[in-house]
Amino acid sequence: MQKHVIATGCLLAFAAAPAAAAEISWGGVVNAEVASVSGDGYGGNEGLMVTDAMRRDGKYGGNETWLGVKGSHDLGNGYSAIARARLKVRPGNWGFNKGSKYLSDTGDPQGPSPETSGANNDSLFSGRDAFAGIKGPFGSVTIGTMSSPYKSTTVKWDPLKGTFMQARGQGGMSRAQNSYLPNTIAYGNNFGGAKVKVSMTMDESEDPDNAGEANGEHGYSFGTTIPLADGTDLAIGYQDLGDNMDFAGEGASSAKVAVRHQSGSLTLVGQYESTENFATNYDNAADFVYTSATWAFSDRNEVILSLAGNDDTYDNNTDASGTYSALAWKHHFSSKARFHGGVIRSTSKDLDDYTGIGGGFRVKF
Repeated sequence: MQKHVIATGCLLAFAAAPAAAAEISWGGVVNAEVASVSGDGYGGNEGLMVTDAMRRDGKYGGNETWLGVKGSHDLGNGYSAIARARLKVRPGNWGFNKGSKYLSDTGDPQGPSPETSGANNDSLFSGRDAFAGIKGPFGSVTIGTMSSPYKSTTVKWDPLKGTFMQARGQGGMSRAQNSYLPNTIAYGNNFGGAKVKVSMTMDESEDPDNAGEANGEHGYSFGTTIPLADGTDLAIGYQDLGDNMDFAGEGASSAKVAVRHQSGSLTLVGQYESTENFATNYDNAADFVYTSATWAFSDRNEVILSLAGNDDTYDNNTDASGTYSALAWKHHFSSKARFHGGVIRSTSKDLDDYTGIGGGFRVKF
């Protein structure tokens, strides 16, 4: 509890700093959806329900609702100090918290969601990203908890990210496209037209063979986006989180290559991804092939079709191979408010099959 009080106090103190000392801004997102889920359901749920960017592991699995603050301070000579801290807000737990447990640091950020693990199940707020660093002519160095370079390279290439129809965790992309890495140091820069970011996540867990000594199996992540031609980008990502960076203790490596092409009102995306122990809502290995097409038929309206399949390559007695498909429409009221609606179908040989249809609103502030 003391850690929670200190963290909250630091966040408020940073936000209350004089404007002359730093440029500080508050912000957030509220993502509220209603979906009717049929078939086997997901996360033990089916029927009509309120969701927040559901995934196979639960109706709040994607959790796009957040509150945060960011700031920068000019250090001169082209250098700036930068910082950001954001909290997840779990709307399904609003009013259902158990006493004082509003901020929780339990649960593995790379592990199963609270719906399946039991962690944070009574928490209204939980950790998202929190980091500080320096930005300058050399690029940027940040320290704290943040998205992996692997994730951030293409996660937004899914036009349905952050909705109940998103590909990640529902058979279209792996869980490596989700969550945040703690105890991480990252470096990013632009080299010509290419964007490059690398990170190291420090593992100080105890060595099982040498009591009291750190195991030191650090995690590494890499992501780059390279322009191939006008309107066409290539993305490459790789990460190995080390044996102690996933809850199975069996390593969690992932590799992907993706291409995005924009021409007029049409945007096409294709991605191939291969993972070890980081694929669906339980540990296994799988290959994913994801495609999407977005047609912007006006300044405010888009139609999206996404199709994907995955092949379970894990050597055990289960087979999670399956398919993912979604058809959606987005209407942008403004740059900060939109409506999205559509249908998703997710199938799997050994996991639940389900169909979800619904809509929702996403508002930034």
